[in-house]
Amino acid sequence: MLEIIEVCNVEKKAYEAIRPALAQHRQACQDGSMNRSQLRRELNKVYPFGQRKHYPCKVWCAMVNDAIDAVFKVPAPDADLWNDLSPEQCLCVQLMAESGFSKEEALKVVKDFAAQNGKTQQNDGAN
Repeated sequence: MLEIIEVCNVEKKAYEAIRPALAQHRQACQDGSMNRSQLRRELNKVYPFGQRKHYPCKVWCAMVNDAIDAVFKVPAPDADLWNDLSPEQCLCVQLMAESGFSKEEALKVVKDFAAQNGKTQQNDGAN
């Protein structure tokens, strides 16, 4: 019973730390002046558990990841732009876009690289 109470307290304490920090930075994220890594840095400044180890840190990391994913909801990709990309290539495009490339630029770079290296979703397994 004590373990269940401790788990709830850890999650509650993490939530109570993340919520105001997230509210403070949400608008900057939505208007594009803050990216995922900058938001993660800001959220990690309010880490409430002392040392970063064991169960509280694991809960914190999971809750920060969930909060960041909720703020940076990635819209469903346009099928005709993305349908020939592997999941790894889609991730590259997303990471490049978060680093300052436009999605169109990132998509072009990934597709050009794949064409030069002969790696597309269709023949990925053949290499």
